[in-house]
Amino acid sequence: MKRLLIPLIVLSACNSSSKQNKPLSENASGHPRHPHDTIIPLISLKFAQCDSAGNTANTAVIKKSMAIPIVPDSDWISEQQNMLGGDDWNEVVSDNSYFQSEAFKVLEEKGIEVSAMPTNKRYLRFLLSNNSTFIIDKQNMKDKWGIILFSIDTLPVFWNGTSVKEATKALYKK
Repeated sequence: MKRLLIPLIVLSACNSSSKQNKPLSENASGHPRHPHDTIIPLISLKFAQCDSAGNTANTAVIKKSMAIPIVPDSDWISEQQNMLGGDDWNEVVSDNSYFQSEAFKVLEEKGIEVSAMPTNKRYLRFLLSNNSTFIIDKQNMKDKWGIILFSIDTLPVFWNGTSVKEATKALYKK
């Protein structure tokens, strides 16, 4: 009986400590949930949204559905590299590179353009099919690594996962 009880206690202790204590209105990253969060790893870009872009010369305008890869800024990368050390950092880079590469293959197979983020522009203004706009400030995304997925029929979202297939079905209907 004691032999059975000890593993049971260990298993139940492990199970309770792994539960997330996030409110239902937030995802695991602490960001507001996007309607698709329950199915696929999409995060609303409300955290990066701004009301206006100020100088239009500092704004890139996105007029068509596409995917835009995002990488963290060099200060964040340097900080993480120092914190993790060489081998661990190399593994993070390798994993991110692999999953983004796999995502690019899926996106291109489905006819979704993958376009590099304009590095000389601070703001991205997304034009939606209903003539509304959504503006993000790249300064609010300094620590993000993933892909902005934009369909002209929905607000842009941030994806960072292992498979983009479900996201393409939900956002692009492909």
